[in-house]
This record gives sequence, C-alpha cells and structure tokens, in this order.
Amino acid sequence: MQLRQKTPLTVILIASLVFGVANFVAYRSQVNYIEHFSKKQLQDIAAEISNGVTGSATVASTYAELTAALPAVRAALRARDRGLLSKELTPSYNNARAKYGVEQGSFQVPELQTFLRLAVPNLYGDDVSHRDMIVRANKERKIQKGLETGASRISVRAVAPVMDGAEFLGSFEWGVGLSRLLQRINTNRNAEVGLFVDEKTFAAPLTARGAAMAAEAARISDIDRVVDGYRTLETTNVELLRAVVTRDLLTKLQSTLVRTRRIAGIDHGVIAIPLIDFGGRRLGAIVVIKSLAEAQRRVRATQVTFLTLTLAGLIFLAGAVQLVLNGLLLRPLVEIGENLDALTAGNYESQRAAAARDDEIGIMATNVDRLRERLAKEKDEAQRKSRVSAHLAKISDSEASP
Repeated sequence: MQLRQKTPLTVILIASLVFGVANFVAYRSQVNYIEHFSKKQLQDIAAEISNGVTGSATVASTYAELTAALPAVRAALRARDRGLLSKELTPSYNNARAKYGVEQGSFQVPELQTFLRLAVPNLYGDDVSHRDMIVRANKERKIQKGLETGASRISVRAVAPVMDGAEFLGSFEWGVGLSRLLQRINTNRNAEVGLFVDEKTFAAPLTARGAAMAAEAARISDIDRVVDGYRTLETTNVELLRAVVTRDLLTKLQSTLVRTRRIAGIDHGVIAIPLIDFGGRRLGAIVVIKSLAEAQRRVRATQVTFLTLTLAGLIFLAGAVQLVLNGLLLRPLVEIGENLDALTAGNYESQRAAAARDDEIGIMATNVDRLRERLAKEKDEAQRKSRVSAHLAKISDSEASP
C-alpha cells in the first residue's frame, strides 16, 4: 500500500476511534441522565405517598385533639348527651367527609363501647375492645395515630382521649381514607395504583350494617382480586397490576421498593410501599406502576441521534482528512518525488517543485530545486567541456594531416 493511501487511512482510523469513543461517552451520559430522571420520578412518587400517609396521620391527630379539647364536647360527653354531641359536630364532619375523604368520626366511652358515630348517630353501643388503637388511647391517656384496618377498609386514624382535668371521659376517633391520595397519584402522576390488604388483618363486623359493608367490600375485592389472601381495596388497572403484583412481593416487602420491569415490551417503574399499622404490624402494601414509555422513547431517539451524528461526523472527518493530507502533505511530497525521479533520469528541465511554503515541505522543495539547478549547471559545464575537447581534437587532427 502506497504512503498516499496508507497515511490517510491510518489517520482516519485513529480519528474515528477517538470520535466514536467521545460520542459513546456523550451518549451514555445522556442516557444516564434520562434514566436518573426516570428513577427520580419514581422516588418522588414513593415519597409523595409516604408523606401523604404521614401527613394524614398528623392532620387526623390534630383534629382529634382539637375536638377532644372543646369544652362543649367535654360537657356533652360527661352528661352522656348524644344529641348535643351530634348537633355540635355533625355539620363539620359532613363537610370534612365531602371535601377530604374523612371516613371515621366517633366517640367511645371508658367502658370501650361506641357512644356516637357521626356518620350514623343511631348506631351505637357496640363493643370496641378489639380495637387496639382505642384500647391503647384509653389505657395510656395519650393520643394514638397511624394506619388501622376495620371490618371492611383501611384508613389513617387518630384516637384522642377526652379529659376533664384528671378525669377520663372517653375518646374521640377521627379517620381519613387513602382513596383521595391514591386518586391524586393516578391523576397527577399518570400512574396506575393498587391497595392490597392482608385478609387476616380485617376485624370481624359487630353490627348488621358493618357485616353488610364487609360483605360488599369482599365481593368487590373478589372481582378485582390480584393476589390470593389479599383484599384489593383500590385499583385503577387490574390487568397491569396482575402482571406485576405477586404474593411473594407482598409477603416479603419490608421497605419501600423501587425497580424497573418490562411489560409487553415497555419499561415500567414499579413502586411498592409497605403499610404498617400504628403498632408496627404489617397490613399490606400500596403498589404503583408508571409507564416509562416516554423515557424509553427518548433513549431510542438519543440512540438514533448519536448514531446519525457519529456516522455524519465520520464521513466528514474522512473527507476532511483526505483533503487536508492530500493538499498539504501528500501532493507536495508526490511532486517532490516526481522531480527527484526526473533528476535521477537526467532530466534537469523538469517542472520546479513548489518552494513557496515556509514549512518542512517548502525546505525540501527548495533543496530539490537547488539540486536540480546544480546538476543542470554541472551538465552544462560537462557539455561545454565536451564540445571544447571535441573541437581541440578536430584541430589536432587537421594539423596532423599532410
């Protein structure tokens, strides 16, 4: 392979390697940024749910404490005046239920019986000694808050003792469901959500109304059941959740899980958040699935963009290298070589090598031109001497003839 072919090829290969590596590093940096952004989105969703549950518990405890501290509430509970309590609190309860998804608002007496349900004032007197949160609040005379299951659902609750000085009058319970929070995640985050609770954690219904509600909740759960042994209380996409949620996932979940899984050729972010009640018992989990199709599309678009830029850059680079090397280095060297070949062949009238450049190529060309001029002078001198010798020889021959 000639130098004029070998040199550009070598330079192009080295430059292509450097260019390709640089583009690959830039591509991976962009992809890593997209993946980091997607992971950050999933982590933000997990944080929003955790903060939402914690915030609901704080709001519930604040409202329960404020209600338990009202003088009118203390007086009515001391007098066991159910009508007065209902008159004082039912309007605010109904407003909170409509606006904020409040599910529980009830009073209990020290005998661990329901004294008043604000949602159903005429339903009272049932035993609540199985309710750990109420029992603990009555025993410790301190507010209790956190997640708890009832006969048919799970909610964030707070139970505040109603005290009149040192006298314990009973307790007030305030509870908020998780539906509003999950609906907000579904709408604002464009994600599918599911709420799964272990069947064993539901309390046995103690009233006919409670039994009817529990039976209806179980019927709906069976229709949308995803995992055996766990009641599906909320779901926005049953089929998608069935493709992800397993019994093994729910039973072994100890802390918030964030991972990626491909479903039907599309990447999805999966978030699983364990639900722990106020006493530390595991109840179930909230599972969120968010499509990462947009991030996947951006990664593919990035791949196409960088491949196109790399190919175009290599083509441009090859042309530029060929043009520069041929124009600045190889062509002048070829011209110098041709002049040297001509000098070797004794042709001293060949075209002068371009010596206008002030670099090494110009110095070489200048030296070749000087060599040509010196050889041409030597040739002319030799020819002149040869002519003189021939002329002298001719004269000598003429004088020698008789």
